[in-house]
This record gives sequence, C-alpha cells and structure tokens, in this order.
Amino acid sequence: MKLMSLNLWNNITLSTSKNNYKKRASVVAKIIKRENIDIIFTQEMSSNMRSILSKRLPSYNFIYNSRKNGKNEEANCIIIKNNIEVSESKIYSLSNTPDKPNSKFLLDFFPRTLNYVSILINNNEYSLLNTHLDNVFKINRKLQLNVIKDIIKNNDNVILAGDFNMSFNKVLQDFSEDLKLKDYTNKLGSTYRYLKNKKPIDHIFLSDEIIVKDIYKYEDNINGVYPSDHYPIIIII
Repeated sequence: MKLMSLNLWNNITLSTSKNNYKKRASVVAKIIKRENIDIIFTQEMSSNMRSILSKRLPSYNFIYNSRKNGKNEEANCIIIKNNIEVSESKIYSLSNTPDKPNSKFLLDFFPRTLNYVSILINNNEYSLLNTHLDNVFKINRKLQLNVIKDIIKNNDNVILAGDFNMSFNKVLQDFSEDLKLKDYTNKLGSTYRYLKNKKPIDHIFLSDEIIVKDIYKYEDNINGVYPSDHYPIIIII
C-alpha cells in the first residue's frame, strides 16, 4: 500500500502565477497517478480546492470535513482509492471538547482538527488520521498532541500523518513513544521547499506492527510547477 502526505498550500495566488492552485492541482493529480498512490492525506484544502482536484481524480473518494459547515475554508482531507472499503469516518476538534465542532484552545487563531477514517484491507482494519497543528505557539501544539493521544491511544494499525509545524523533538518523541508509534521522516531533510537544510515538519507516524518498505519525498516539478510549498511525502507499507 502506498500513501502520501501533502500540505496543499492555500489558493491565494494570482491566476497568472505558476503557483495558482488550478495549475498545481494538475501537478498533484499527475504525481498521484504516476506514483500510483492508494491513500493521500492533505492539509489546507478548501472546498473549492477539493472540487478542482476531485475532477482530476475521479477514481478516488474524498473524505473531507469542513470545520465550519461547508464554508470555503482550509481543512484536512483523506483521499482514498474507490476500491478501498471505508467503514467509518469522523472529525475531532483539537480542544478540551473534541466532539464539539469549531472548538479550540485559548491561543488558537482558528480551530485545529483531527480527521479519522477507518478502512478495511484484506480483513485488516487501519486507523487513518490526518492533522495540521498550530503554526505559532509551542504550547498549543503540545496541547493538541495530548488530545490526539487520548483519541487514538486504544487504536491498532495507526497511520497518523500531517503538517505538525515542528521537527521531531522531545515533545514528538514522548508522544510517539507513549503511543508506540514510529516516525520515518527524519532522514528526508526539509519537507518545506523554502527551508533548506532543515528537518521535516511534515510527519507520518505508524504503529510498530506496520512494516515500512520505503519512504521518500517527491522533489520534482512538472514544467516548472511544484505541487505545493511543501514536498509530498510518500511511504510504502
């Protein structure tokens, strides 16, 4: 099974720019098809961006949960090939009240979420989780990780991906050790294109029982157009 995590980069650039999302969406779709990706975890996808990309990927199921009841805002999405059975999906708020939509911690500028999807492959159940943590305050990222830990602590076959807005530090180490998860991204170098010679801020955590065959970041462009300001992370299990 081949998985990919990518912060899509919001669609605020001018239509004439090579960074405009309509141009980048074609690149994203080509990479997904070229690499034959089964499951994609995306961040910063608005409903308009979802509509553009889904037209280019008709054989995929877009499991998208907006935080504000359909308004065109950035949110997380888990994209899955249509031949993969989905048994459950849910969105949690990363706050003191995870089941309350749009709830957040005091210093959050806007709600942060955890998207959960349960899939069945060869009678094995996998817990897919996608998140995008706070980009400003360390304390908020730690609080958000504590919420994630409480939500998934009893799950098996966990695959947790997203933009964590921090490299693998003591906080992420403690988090992963408590949940018996492994992060395989540290060897990749920077996953943000404009920060060279840095450590990844995008991560994919997997349960100990999941065997990883390979992991790499996709650094190529297509006709000078990159899919995002982040590099796609691809992992084979």
